[in-house]
Order: sequence, then C-alpha cells, then structure tokens
Amino acid sequence: MPQDAFPPRNPPLRSALRWRMRRGCYNAKRLEYEATVLASVCGAVRLGRDEELRSSLARRGLGGDAVSALRFREAEFEYGVILPTDRTWNLPRLQGPTFDVGFEMSAAGHRILVVPPTDVRLQPRLANAQHVFHAKKAPACGDLDVLIRWIETQGGEAPLDACVAALDSPGARERIFGLVFGGHLSLDLASAITDLSIVRLGSRCRMSSWDKLGWRILRTDRAPTSTSPDAAELEIGSA
Repeated sequence: MPQDAFPPRNPPLRSALRWRMRRGCYNAKRLEYEATVLASVCGAVRLGRDEELRSSLARRGLGGDAVSALRFREAEFEYGVILPTDRTWNLPRLQGPTFDVGFEMSAAGHRILVVPPTDVRLQPRLANAQHVFHAKKAPACGDLDVLIRWIETQGGEAPLDACVAALDSPGARERIFGLVFGGHLSLDLASAITDLSIVRLGSRCRMSSWDKLGWRILRTDRAPTSTSPDAAELEIGSA
C-alpha cells in the first residue's frame, strides 16, 4: 500500500487547535487562582466554581479554554464572577457572548461581575495579595485585641513595623497578615508592602471587596443583544 494512503499522524491544524485549547485552559485556571487570592485577601469567600454560569457560557460556545466562572460570598450576598481569558477579552466575537451571559444572569436576579484579565493581574496589587495569602499565619489568642488598642491610640492607623513591634513575638508579621486575610485589619495593596505600609482596622473600612478591587457589578434594564462593555450600563458597588 502506498505510504501516502495514510493520513498524517498529527495534522498541523489539529495540533495547533489542541495547543490553543490547552493554553486557554491553563490561562483560565491561572486566572481562577489569581482572582481567588485577590478576592480572599480583600474579604470575599470563594464558594467554588459557578456551575450555572459555566453551563450558560458553554451554551454560547465559551468553554473552559475561553472563560472561567467562580462563585464568592461577600457580606451576606453571593456573587458570580466571570473571568474571560486574554484571547476571549480581546476578540469581540467572544467578548460579546460573555457579556450577554452576564446580563442574562443579572436580569434573572443574580449578582454578576465580568472581570478583565488585566484587572486581575494588576501589579503590584496581585503580587502583594499573593504575598499576604501565602505568608499568613493563624493569629495567636489576644493578637487582635492588642493591635486594636495599639492602632486606636495611633489615630486609627499605624505602620506595619510598629504593629509588629506591638505584638513583640516571633511570627508577628505573618500573624498580622492572617488578620488582614480574615478581614480584621486592612492593608493597602496598591503599593509595595514595606515596614512603613499603613495598617488600619478592618471594621473602619466600609468598602466592599469589589469596591476595593474596582471590579464592577453588571446592571442592565434591557435584554442582552451582544452588548459591548463600552456600551454596557455598569455600576460599581454591591447590589
């Protein structure tokens, strides 16, 4: 039998498609991790993947290589967070259906956010959140009371190194990060974390997790029609 009677073992087109899908899945999972770290450090609680959102996105042809969807609890509400990959965000034919699903779910009474990948990866905020997330340790009994009294004597805010000195024990910095992660204290993530970074009482920060991050909750009073984000009616804040 002639050799050319057999098809190529790995057709180039199929290999390229497979590589793109693998790359897309990797990017989507990476965004899941990064968004989880950011939201958790800012006070939201990840509940897992939002299967209802994922199913709605899949029906529009947006699989796990194009977009991810997570569910969070913030205060007493639950939120669906749609995380399109860079490719999905930059291609109008993919970005449009992503927002359509978001608007449909929003119109059905769900609290939905669509977060651009650049907003998730904003530096140095992401690096700071990762540092707090991975360096944190469980606070010791009495840590919070000591720091509340100390920070209040300083007018409601104090440098990180002064808070470490107030605890005056091994692992104090990491335990402070644990209190930040738990929402008892707040730390500015927009600039590099140093000994002079300002620590505030979490109870005095009235902003929601999404306000801290600048992530927008979708609002719409009309049916979705492949609306672009520029034309979409968006509102910052909790529903």
